[in-house]
Amino acid sequence: NRIIQLIRTGINERYCLMIKGYRSLTSQTVSDRRFEPLELTQDFKYVIGWDLDKDRQSQFKLDRITDIDFLEVRISPNREHTPMDLFGLTGDAWLAVKLKLSATAHHLLVEEFPLSRQFIRTTRDATYFDGMVRHWKGIGRFVLGLPGEIEVINPDE
Repeated sequence: NRIIQLIRTGINERYCLMIKGYRSLTSQTVSDRRFEPLELTQDFKYVIGWDLDKDRQSQFKLDRITDIDFLEVRISPNREHTPMDLFGLTGDAWLAVKLKLSATAHHLLVEEFPLSRQFIRTTRDATYFDGMVRHWKGIGRFVLGLPGEIEVINPDE
């Protein structure tokens, strides 16, 4: 994919990029975005970077990008990204979560978030998700979307 190759080059060569024609779901607008690319997610669905206009870390879904241009500006030497969890969210720290999953919840978790497989273990009695997240929103949305299918073991929050 051409977009992925351009982003990789920007990351490796440490050049800022212009995302052309980004379709935002939150604001329902199409705009160009200047950013410092920092990481492509493992599933190649998102690029995480520093949004130069909003002065904050942002993630951009690759299939909403029309094109990429290189800017003649280098990525800040000390710029680092905050890692993203398997639900696509970032936060200040890793948060431990343990869930007991029904067969339906297990199936949906793996189907919607394939990277969750590494955090799932099955015993004779049950299937558990025992992993780390960066924000409660992603996992919370998943848990609340399946009432009666998931038991939160840890944490109390």
